[in-house]
Order: sequence, then C-alpha cells, then structure tokens
Amino acid sequence: MDTYSENVIIQKVPPTLLVQYQGSGYSVPSQFINKRVRLVPISDKLYIYYNTELITIHQITNNKFNYQKNHYQEALRQVIGKKDVDIEELAKENLSLLENLINEIG
Repeated sequence: MDTYSENVIIQKVPPTLLVQYQGSGYSVPSQFINKRVRLVPISDKLYIYYNTELITIHQITNNKFNYQKNHYQEALRQVIGKKDVDIEELAKENLSLLENLINEIG
C-alpha cells in the first residue's frame, strides 16, 4: 500500500482538460475543470480519480497531448453552444491539426 500512495499525484484540472504526468498531458471530462483529481499510474496505464470515482483511464505514452475524443468533443460543445456545427468532425479536424503541429515541432 505504501508504494501505491507514493505514486499518487494530485492536480487541479486546468481549462485545457489536460493533467500532467511525466511531461505529457492527459484529458479528463470538462466537468472536472478546477477540481482536484488523483493520478494513479499502474503499469502502463494512468487511472484518474475524482474523490473515489474513477473518471478515466489513459494508456501512458510519450505523446505531449493525450485527448480522449469524447472529452474534447464535450468541451467543444460547451464552447460552441447550440450552433449548427458538426462537433465530431470539428473535433477530429482540430485533434488532427494538433497532432500534425506536434509532429512538425517534434
């Protein structure tokens, strides 16, 4: 149990939805912005909790940004509102542009 508690990281979720672990950002759902979450790395997975609730799991990677598509779409929906926009397509395009930019900077 001591090893488990030593590896737990507590962070406040920023507006980008990305909590930081080993130099990489991992997304959480937008309702957790400004809330404290616990990051628990176990093997090659990052488990993220709010209080005792498991809110998401990510594969640990070397990628700078690790957005889960549904987290990003939800945040876009809140920003854009009820406008007649294909959120799924916009999210796909934005995440693709972000990935291309990161690869170019690399």
